[in-house]
Amino acid sequence: MPGLFVFNKPPGPSSAAFLNSLKKHFGKEPIGHGGTLDPFAEGVLVVGVGRRYTRMLSAVLKEHDKEYRAVILLGADSDTYDKTGTITTRAISQWPGDAEIENAVTEIAQRTTQVPPSYSAIKIEGVPAYIHARRGKDVKLKERPVKIHRTKVTSIKHRADDMAIEIELGVSPGFYVRSFAHEVGDMLKTGAYLERLIRTKVGRFTLEEALEYKDLDGVVELYFRASGAVQDVGYRYFTLKNAQNWAITGFVRNISPSSVEVVGQAKTAVLERFLDVLEKGSESAQIANSFSYFRKAADTYQDFTAE
Repeated sequence: MPGLFVFNKPPGPSSAAFLNSLKKHFGKEPIGHGGTLDPFAEGVLVVGVGRRYTRMLSAVLKEHDKEYRAVILLGADSDTYDKTGTITTRAISQWPGDAEIENAVTEIAQRTTQVPPSYSAIKIEGVPAYIHARRGKDVKLKERPVKIHRTKVTSIKHRADDMAIEIELGVSPGFYVRSFAHEVGDMLKTGAYLERLIRTKVGRFTLEEALEYKDLDGVVELYFRASGAVQDVGYRYFTLKNAQNWAITGFVRNISPSSVEVVGQAKTAVLERFLDVLEKGSESAQIANSFSYFRKAADTYQDFTAE
């Protein structure tokens, strides 16, 4: 079934491998994703199914900020800046205090540029940088403009051989949390690398609404919004009747300006037909723009209402 979906990619598979697993459900429909996650990373991955929606991905996600939860380990270096690389431990005679760590994070957050990791997909003469790095070449990437909108250190754990910093980050597009971890290690003179990474938000898409693969076999939720001549033309009644005919639960309501919002819950096959009807609209309606995506059902509705 064509559409935009927000998924929770588990740690382990690459973004491409995760898409391959989804093909078992979506069949021969073209499928793509926006915003690659490293294999060890997890969290929000927006997926387009069908040619129309794979082409929409860049427009829907372009220039959107992202939010992460990360665990950074102090006391060692990694050539990839994360746990998948070659780890070299350091002998630390004195570990930094909590205040020193907080100050380092605050100072780095004020920077407006960042050097991406050598092990990244950024191309050098048409070849991804990580391929050059794996071949033993000295890869030097240029600084890029970035912005950190928000940082919050949520936990600092002192352990026998290392320290673990848990942190929340709100960042601009193109930001590498791996590079941020490396910069923290440099500033504290302890070395550091990224142990865990969870993407919690991309633009409007959040981890709380992200689907697991198993959710596709049950009830999911469709969010739909349309603007144009859609108020006072029978669009809500038209939506209500179609939803009731297909035993879809949820609601339809007018929102400002000159828009309607629909939330429907059912199996994906039913919602596919419902979305097609919503996009065509009632006989008197004139839809200028519409937006829709599929997500995990948060609340459970007992019926369908027109508010």
